Amino acid sequence: MVKPDSPKVFVSYSWTPAQHQQKVIEFAKQLSADGVHVIIDVWDLNTGQDKYHFMERMVNDSSVKKVLLICNKDYAAKANNRKGGVGDESQIITTEIYSSVEQTKFIPVIFEFDESGHAYMPTMISNRIYIDLFHEEKYYDEYQKLLRDIYGKPSSTRPPIGDMPVFLKIDEPTYLPTSNKVNILRNAIVNEKQIVPYLIQDYLDTFLRCATGFEIPINILNDNNYIEEIEKKITESKYLRDDFIEFLDLVVSYSKFDKDQIHIFLEKFTSFIVNLECLEGSHYTFGYMRCDAILFFYHEFFLLLTSYLNAREQYIELAHILHTPLIIENKRRNKFEETNFLVFRNYVRSLNEKKKKKFNLNTNSVVSDMFKARVNNRITWDNILEADKLLYCISLLFYGDDKFYWYAETSEYYVTPILTKTCSKRFFDKAKVLFKVDTKEGLLKSIDAMEKRTNNNVANSIRQILKVNEMCTIS
Repeated sequence: MVKPDSPKVFVSYSWTPAQHQQKVIEFAKQLSADGVHVIIDVWDLNTGQDKYHFMERMVNDSSVKKVLLICNKDYAAKANNRKGGVGDESQIITTEIYSSVEQTKFIPVIFEFDESGHAYMPTMISNRIYIDLFHEEKYYDEYQKLLRDIYGKPSSTRPPIGDMPVFLKIDEPTYLPTSNKVNILRNAIVNEKQIVPYLIQDYLDTFLRCATGFEIPINILNDNNYIEEIEKKITESKYLRDDFIEFLDLVVSYSKFDKDQIHIFLEKFTSFIVNLECLEGSHYTFGYMRCDAILFFYHEFFLLLTSYLNAREQYIELAHILHTPLIIENKRRNKFEETNFLVFRNYVRSLNEKKKKKFNLNTNSVVSDMFKARVNNRITWDNILEADKLLYCISLLFYGDDKFYWYAETSEYYVTPILTKTCSKRFFDKAKVLFKVDTKEGLLKSIDAMEKRTNNNVANSIRQILKVNEMCTIS
C-alpha cells in the first residue's frame, strides 16, 4: 500500500542482462522497504499501455521527485545509440535535463564499472555526480546518501546566514596583540615547556595594555553621537573579552590556575580603572561618559570570569577571587586602599539612562540586554544569570547591606534558584568554600546574621535563591 507522504521515484534501467534486471528489482524492493514509492515498469506498466507515453509521463511528472538512472554497460550503450526503451527514455531525459533549471531530479546510480575503473554512464550524464552501488564496500554509505537525497535530508546542510561580522562595520580593523599569544601558550602547555608561567603573565600584562584602548577621546563626544561612540567601543571590546575567555579555558583545562597570579592581575586591572582620568569630575558630564565603554567591559569581564569558574565548578579558585581583598593604589588620593569584588560592579549611565530615554526602549536594563546579545559558545546565558545571582548573595552575606551590594542586573527581578546541586551533601562540600562555612548550619547562621543588619526581604530572597531547605538532603 502506497503511503501518501512517500517520495516518488522513477527507475530507468536496461532489461539486459537478465541478472541485472533482477538486481534492479531487488534494489527497488529495498527502496520500497525504506518508504520510497518506486515507479518501475515491471510493477507499473500494464499490458496495452503505451510504454513511450508512460516513460514521458514519469520523467515530466512533477510528483516524481527523482529519476534514478540505473547505469550498466547495456544501459550506457543503448542510451548513446538511442536503441530500445532506454533509447526512448534517453531522448526524453536529455530534453528534460537541458531544459530544466532544476537538474537534481536525475540521479545516476552505477551498477557496473569497466575494466579501467570507469563507471558505465551515458554521454548525456557523464559529468554528473553519481551513486556507486557496484562496489560492496561502499554500498551501505552510498545507499544512505541516495536515501537522504530522495528524502531531502542531506547529512550536511548550509548553516543560517548571519550578519556581517561587527568588526567589519568598524572604520578601523580590530587587531588584538593578545591574539597570537593564546596559540603560543597552547603549544607551550602541550609540549610541557617550563616557560608556561611566564607566557601566562605576558598574556595578562598584554591584556591590560589592550584594555586601555576603550577610553573615548573627549573631542569626539557630543550630544548627538555619544551613545553611538560608546557602543562602538563596547563592540570592539568583545574581541578582547572573547580572547580572554579562550585564554581562561586553556589555563583551567590544561594548566594550573595560579590563584595568586590572577589575583595580582585583578588588582592591576582595578587600579587601572580607579585611576582613569575620565572618572574625575561630575557623573553627568561627557568627560565622565568617556569611561562608560571601559566600565561596561570591566563589569562584563568579571561577571564572565565568575560565570566560567562557577560553571566549571572551580570553587576554590573562585572563592579566592571573591574573598581575598584587592589592594589598589589610588593615585588621586596618593594612598593604597583595600576593596573587594564589588568594585567590578559599575553603573553605565550613558546606556542605562540616556539610551533608554533617547530611543524610548522598553527594557529594564540596556546593559543586561547587551550582555545577553554578546553571549558566546563557551559561556551560556544561564551561566551568566547564575553567576550574577551568586555574586548578589555573597555580596550581601559578607560585604554589603541592603543598600550597597552586587546588583544582579541580568536577573534582579527574578528569584531564580542557583547551585541547585547543593541538595547533595557531596556537592555542598565542594561549593561551601564560596560561603566560608563548613556546614549547612554555618551558612544558615550567616544568613541569620545578615538578616539582623538588613531587612527580611533580602534575607528571604537569599534563602530562596540558595534553596537552603533542600541543602544536604541527599547524602
